[in-house]
Amino acid sequence: MRLLLALAAMQLGLQLQAGPVRISLLTDSYALQDTLDLLKESGCPAESVAAFRLAVERYNSTPGPDLRKFPRARGGFHGFESLTQLLTALPHKLYETRHA
Repeated sequence: MRLLLALAAMQLGLQLQAGPVRISLLTDSYALQDTLDLLKESGCPAESVAAFRLAVERYNSTPGPDLRKFPRARGGFHGFESLTQLLTALPHKLYETRHA
């Protein structure tokens, strides 16, 4: 849930100081499976979950954003003390990341 809130806030350009934020770009199989399970448990249709998985796999088959300023991932998730810290670590907005 925090991941979805963080992504929504980034899209809106909001700077929240709420508290810890975890984010995954779903490049780790554990994080991807955890997200797929969450979607299934939340009532998403199996076809939609399968389509999401294919979209993530296709997206991740090309170079992603520069994560050098990100803390080391644990269990596929990068932890930040705040959304502001996460936004500072991004080289640019996620939607501006070039993909083939």
